[in-house]
Formats: sequence, C-alpha cells, structure tokens
Amino acid sequence: MPTQLCCFDAVIVATGAQPVKLPVPGGDNKNVLIGVDVLDGKTEEPKGNIVVVGGGLIGTEVAVDYGIRTGNNVTIVEMLPRIMSDCSDSDNIVYSQMIAEHNIKVMTSARVVEINSEGVIVDCKGKKLVPADYVIIAVGMKPQSELYTQLENSDLEVISVGDCVQTGKIYDAIHTGYKAGLRI
Repeated sequence: MPTQLCCFDAVIVATGAQPVKLPVPGGDNKNVLIGVDVLDGKTEEPKGNIVVVGGGLIGTEVAVDYGIRTGNNVTIVEMLPRIMSDCSDSDNIVYSQMIAEHNIKVMTSARVVEINSEGVIVDCKGKKLVPADYVIIAVGMKPQSELYTQLENSDLEVISVGDCVQTGKIYDAIHTGYKAGLRI
C-alpha cells in the first residue's frame, strides 16, 4: 500500500476478477493452463489432445478456438448437466453449431478428480481417464478485491465497482461504475 495518499477525495476501485483455480491433485502441473491466459496469448499454444475443464462461455470459446485448428482433439468437461448454462441464446446457438462441426466432445455432469501425466480423471457415473496433452481450466472467475481491502481503512472514500465486487456481465460493471461516479 502506498505510504501516503493525498490529493484525492475518493478512489473507485475497478480491478476486475481473476480466474478460479481447480483444487484437485495435479491442478498445478506444467501442462495445466488457465483459459483466460490461453485466450490472451499469455501461454504456450496447446496442441494435440486438449481437455477444457469448464463449459461456460470462456471454456467453450477456448474449446472452439482450438477445436477449429487442425490436429487438435478437444473435449469439454462440465460439472453441470449442460454447457453454456449462463450464456445468451445467441451464444448457445452459434457455439453449439461450431462444437458439432468440429467434432468437439462434450462431457456433462462430470467432475474432475485428478490431473495426471496421462490426462484428466473424470467422475461421470464412474471414474474414467480422458487423455490430455494439455488441460485448460475455465471454471469461473472470482473478485479481485485486494486493493479495495488495502484502501478501505484509509481516510479516503473508497468505492468498489464491477467484477471486483461480484463477477458478472459487462452491463453490470458499466452501471456500477456509472453509479459510483454519480455518488462522488
């Protein structure tokens, strides 16, 4: 935390969200990548057998992006009974069509219990191994609120907005920022 805060009457903290890590044995192996980092080009490019853990919008986008590329065999593993359950109808239509066109496998009602050198162990009415050269984690985002916590006991008015309060849609972030601006 800065040693001296001056010249400000208020601070609006909009530090966003960070990816949730998968707390399973092998979740920190070298071949395990984070979905948003893969999309941003911050990791090596996964190739071969790719398992995407998480069937929300980020996981589905990663799966389709790498499923389109020649030579990749992509599987989405989702705990819920269906993928993209919190996505818009238009996203569901478009991504479902691309998943079908590019032979991307989808396992629903499946829970990852371990990641090892051979792949991902999934509990889906019994344990089974899904072979993987790379495992991409896209199981959600959580608020990144450390800066707000550091500043909240200062003499300043500190307002937290957007995903650093609660992860949501861009609409929510814009409106909480707008309301914070009106407040100060």
